[in-house]
Amino acid sequence: MTQTATSTHNKIKPAAAAMSIVNKAKILRDNAGAVYIQHQVDDGGTRFSPLYDGQFEDWLHLTYLNNTGDFLPMSLVKSIFHVIAARSTTAPCVGDVFLRHGFVNGKQYLDLANEASEIIELDEHGWRMAAGFPVAFRRTPTQRAMATPARDGDATRLFDFLNVDSAEDRMLILATACVMLCPQLERPVLSLIGAAGSAKTSAARFLRTIIDPTDPIYNDYRPDRRELSLVFHLNALPVLDNLSPIPPFVSDMLCKAVTGGGFQARAHYTNASVVAYSYRRGMILTSIQIPTAAPDFLSRAVVIEMNRLTEADQCRGLGLTDRFEDALPGILGGILDVVVEAKKILPQLKPVALPRLMDFGHFGAAVAEIVGFGAAQFLEAVRENGRRYRKRGSGSAAPSGHEPLLTAILKLVGGGGGFDGITSELLDAIQPYAPTSLGNGQRWPDSAEKLGVAIGKIRADLADNGFEIIKKASRWGTRIVIHAQEPTVACIVEEPASPFAGEGAGPVNSVPEADCGPNCQDDHDSWITEIPVQVVPETVEASLLVGDQSLPNEPDQEDAAPATETPCQSQSCLQCSNCMRVHGDEFFCGIEMAGDIREDVEAAIACPSFLSSSQSAFIEDWDEGAYISAF
Repeated sequence: MTQTATSTHNKIKPAAAAMSIVNKAKILRDNAGAVYIQHQVDDGGTRFSPLYDGQFEDWLHLTYLNNTGDFLPMSLVKSIFHVIAARSTTAPCVGDVFLRHGFVNGKQYLDLANEASEIIELDEHGWRMAAGFPVAFRRTPTQRAMATPARDGDATRLFDFLNVDSAEDRMLILATACVMLCPQLERPVLSLIGAAGSAKTSAARFLRTIIDPTDPIYNDYRPDRRELSLVFHLNALPVLDNLSPIPPFVSDMLCKAVTGGGFQARAHYTNASVVAYSYRRGMILTSIQIPTAAPDFLSRAVVIEMNRLTEADQCRGLGLTDRFEDALPGILGGILDVVVEAKKILPQLKPVALPRLMDFGHFGAAVAEIVGFGAAQFLEAVRENGRRYRKRGSGSAAPSGHEPLLTAILKLVGGGGGFDGITSELLDAIQPYAPTSLGNGQRWPDSAEKLGVAIGKIRADLADNGFEIIKKASRWGTRIVIHAQEPTVACIVEEPASPFAGEGAGPVNSVPEADCGPNCQDDHDSWITEIPVQVVPETVEASLLVGDQSLPNEPDQEDAAPATETPCQSQSCLQCSNCMRVHGDEFFCGIEMAGDIREDVEAAIACPSFLSSSQSAFIEDWDEGAYISAF
């Protein structure tokens, strides 16, 4: 009896000692329901550890040994974890928990992960060392301390250490480096490709050392879902080096990691406990060729092709790592300065068109504007980068089996002539390029109606190949216009002008400012075409005559009052040399046609003031002209 009591007493003592350690820690949970333990560490600092990632368990074993001089029985660990999980249901929520880069209440945070546990706070007013712990960060065993950023640094010194020559590629890399610090944004895959000896691995190492230094720098890649999810979970900026072609499921996982993904599995095979990883990551890949031609991957990637270094270039690289370490604080400080200034002008930056990763396009355009490259030029560089490598990687990758149709249209308009006609005419025009046989799941339209539907499905793919398609109603059927896209992307930066813009750069505005006189109250930020305005006589009740044709039930031209160029007196439309606006419930200003009638009318319809009107308009074809009807 005494032996049994003594045995029971001995079993209780280790459990009590272990729970006394746990009770001194703080149990927390994040917005996703993951459980964390906040506890003191030997250096006097505070550690924020996920329950199931091993760090807390290691700390528990070590603390138990220091307190009792004995080892914590493994039989107790499982029970302790169950108790903590049960308590976590009523634990306080800390919101989002970040790895290295955080964002709370409009401010960026950067965990330097150094011995002093310093955190940088950044907003449009500048960057500074944060007081206390304004945001919850978790740390991993492989993290290394970041360099302490220097004031008045220079971000462009980064390119003293990268084998990248073109201004466009340098701007894409700098914008990517800045965006990688912003976890609230969708960040791209930076894919560095090139032959052996092109220094792509070195470039990846330098970029990661700036943004998320770890040991090892490069992550081990295995084509396994759980292992790859663990890489994303444990690394703020994963780097996968020297990739061979990757299978489709890996490409899908990379895409999900960019836009936000996760992984869930049983924690132990003996029970129903679940371990879950959630993440949203930018990343860096290096490979000799693009690792996959999947369109979803390429639409999320910024591909930088690097040239092979000569032996003389390699000799000049001696001591490059030491020089980089010396320049590192200034480079990081310069990047933080650029991010601060980019955040200042971001609200005034209004791109007309953005890439699939809109966050990257918008913020990257602000970065480009700050350093003097230009926001519109940056967006065009992103667009051209995606187009170039989608062509190289996959040719025509249209959805829903419409690859043959996309290929045929590209062959038809590839010579630069474009197409302008109704749907049945387009169907006849592409017949010479029809495939002799269709692959599994591929389609070919056999009627104008099916072609009209299919055209809408490949519109984005035509844009990726540099062509714009416009569909409009006409008297003879749906009119299809296919033409090459303009080489520039309009982008407007409102005042104030960029303080860091280059000489003569100023705020980017690809659209010329309209000069309409003191009476014009319209905003011309996104107008592109200048159209002279002419007032329509009030005797015309239903439509504007253009060309030589007279419409039924219309007054003859010679009976109508002559058109004048006096300002329109309607309260809803002041005379403006750039716009055609509908007059409320009455009529609308006309345009004096010159040159190609159809182009002039289309330009007028493109005016956003016209499109935003409460009225509607459409173009109808005539033998020798066009007219606009309002109703």
